[in-house]
Amino acid sequence: ALAQYQQIVQTDPADLAAAFQLGRTWLRVGQLEQARALAQNMLATSPSAYQPHLLAARIALEQADAAAALASLRQAASLAPTNSAAQVLIGDTYLAAGRLDDMCSAYGAALALEPRSNTALIGLSRVYL
Repeated sequence: ALAQYQQIVQTDPADLAAAFQLGRTWLRVGQLEQARALAQNMLATSPSAYQPHLLAARIALEQADAAAALASLRQAASLAPTNSAAQVLIGDTYLAAGRLDDMCSAYGAALALEPRSNTALIGLSRVYL
């Protein structure tokens, strides 16, 4: 998958969906610096897109920097208010920080946007496990 995403991004640097997936793949294989460089490039070239902020949040979460992750996620949510992904990640971040009321609110917001969001439902169920 890594080589495929790299090829797509090299061919079309404006393909933010592919760039986001490339960054996520780099994070999964432990290439934090490559993911960070990609996120910075995405932010520089597409500051009004939500994907660079989601990637920056995932990088911050990887480094256990909840404050930076939340700042990036709030920016992503403001840029794409109908996309539930930022709300789910906000919920995940609050869960990791033990802020259960905030977590429930974030997952609730994600479910209001996408009532069948499995990730939000699973996240919300964690509070009861």
